[in-house]
Amino acid sequence: MSGGMTSGFISRGGVATLLFRVALPLVAAAMSGHFVSGEPADSPYRVGYRILKIPQQAKGPLVVAFWYPTNESATLKKYVPALPYLEGRVALGAVPARGPFPLVVFSHGGIGAGICAMSWAEALAAAGFVVAAPDHHDKVTLLRSDMEHPPTRAQTLRALGWAIRLSRGKEKGPTARDEYEHRPREIRAVIDALLEATADKSSPFHGLVDPDRIGLTGVSFGSWTTWAVAGGIRIYHDPRVKAIVPMAPSAGRMDLGRIRVPQMIIFGEKETILLLDKRPGAPMKEQRVIAYYEKAFPPKVLVGIKGAEHLDFDPDGMMTRGFLRAAARKVRTTAEVRRNDPVTRVIVRFQTAFWRRYLRGDRRAEAQLVSPAGRDVYLFKAELHPR
Repeated sequence: MSGGMTSGFISRGGVATLLFRVALPLVAAAMSGHFVSGEPADSPYRVGYRILKIPQQAKGPLVVAFWYPTNESATLKKYVPALPYLEGRVALGAVPARGPFPLVVFSHGGIGAGICAMSWAEALAAAGFVVAAPDHHDKVTLLRSDMEHPPTRAQTLRALGWAIRLSRGKEKGPTARDEYEHRPREIRAVIDALLEATADKSSPFHGLVDPDRIGLTGVSFGSWTTWAVAGGIRIYHDPRVKAIVPMAPSAGRMDLGRIRVPQMIIFGEKETILLLDKRPGAPMKEQRVIAYYEKAFPPKVLVGIKGAEHLDFDPDGMMTRGFLRAAARKVRTTAEVRRNDPVTRVIVRFQTAFWRRYLRGDRRAEAQLVSPAGRDVYLFKAELHPR
């Protein structure tokens, strides 16, 4: 990375000036296998959290929410200034545990931010994964990972209005590459920056990321980004990405048959093709998602979450319901989200097993990928061995 990242100090090495701005706390300990009452049963790590900034991007510095394993103690704190109603247990700015660890990059949905991954990203970090979630420079945004104040009701409704118009073809969508080509480029920028920091002996993240074990996941608009970077759009393909998890997906116009890495698709039973379509008999997304799965090359997994709608993939409610909780001064913890929210439970369970299998190479995780028993899953398909 030319110009480096930013974070609490400046490295003395000349290759990249690393300046990481430490901010905002987070996190709980997570899992190597499962949770008890929302907290990890036998997690090998605590979770560190920082806000990173990658400078010199075309649209300005790239803010990245960053979770990673640490051995330092964590305390329960307000998660971010903009989300006063949500608390997590975090080791803010902690020294990372000794790596290397697999890297999972998260691409958020329209109007969202990297911080939207908080509850399940904590679980992955505590299980021994690094999670990096950039705030894409989209035309319309509602939340930023480093913003100081929660969105107002008016801002929320305005942003949701844009998202609804987008789903109905009244705003430029993923096919307008001039509008959204920054997304795949920002994913590449995150990977570049972290691998440079990993190789830099003067960096606090020296040796943190395994360059051969990189995964990519995204929700909604982020699923388009995920598929594009995995090879669905040739010019955006990054071969460093070894496995993917698109969630609440929409492919736009791309060739999913070009993708040759393991993938798991997660969607909601009640997702409609048009966002927030409440008409009787509204077309559902299920058959379209099954078609995505059928086009995929194995290994592949399909998970349908019982009763889940599209906006349920924002389980912390920071974009759609957060302002109501803030106004009512209701505070909950990320552990409560993991315990009580079915979408988060499914993401934690299946993503952890998937990344263990296809980034770590742990074949024991296959047992969890072929055993969908549980009240949260209504549809499950899996083909784990190449044809």
